[in-house]
Amino acid sequence: MKKEVGLIGAIVLIILGGAGYFFIGGGDSGLRVASFNGEVFGDAKISNVGVDYYVDLISDYDLFFLLEIRDADNSSFEELCSELDGYDCYLSGRSGRTISKEAVGVFARSDLGVLKLEEYNDSEDYFERVPVHIVVDGVMYWAVHLSLDDVYRELEALEVLVSSEEFVVSSGTVVLGDMNADCDYYSSGVDFDSWDWVIGDDADTASGFKNCAYDRVITKNVEVLDSGVREIDVRVSDHNLVWVEIGAGE
Repeated sequence: MKKEVGLIGAIVLIILGGAGYFFIGGGDSGLRVASFNGEVFGDAKISNVGVDYYVDLISDYDLFFLLEIRDADNSSFEELCSELDGYDCYLSGRSGRTISKEAVGVFARSDLGVLKLEEYNDSEDYFERVPVHIVVDGVMYWAVHLSLDDVYRELEALEVLVSSEEFVVSSGTVVLGDMNADCDYYSSGVDFDSWDWVIGDDADTASGFKNCAYDRVITKNVEVLDSGVREIDVRVSDHNLVWVEIGAGE
């Protein structure tokens, strides 16, 4: 009897595996999406922390946005990408108003298909760092790192941008990243007031001794299955990771 049960179980696993249920984003579960400010991510950070740390971190999610990539030659991003099995890697251009420019790295499970990472054409110079976006399963995902010196203006401009007809998609929108939207830089106001602040004011997204909700997830017209904050050692970054699980679109 045990052999028969084992055989049936193996057949079920094979069927489920063929249907894609082994992937975090497959089946009835949603797409697990994370944003993490790596705090001056580059060769030195890879050397000090170890590439395996980042591989393990990213592997828990289907779609992963890594902010504050600082190395000019992209070598740290390329090294990390080379160690990730089953992921496709995308890298934005570097932006910023000072010599300290940043890129956004995106790691997406290969079963999500070929994606296209795009940067907003910020001809009016609204943002210190250009917002980037990518569409997965009909949902538009925006990743941002707002200026701590100009949060109010940038957050207002961001809402106008992501709500514009050019970028609204039928399956909804998710905005996530380091918005510096708390403590000394921002108090809750009217920005995104018709949206769902999935990571809200009571969250602690600053590692170490601060208790501030700098990093946020804001959604509209999507099904949020789960969300949370993942604590990060202060030696890795001064930010914790924020994540959200989005239900499959219609």
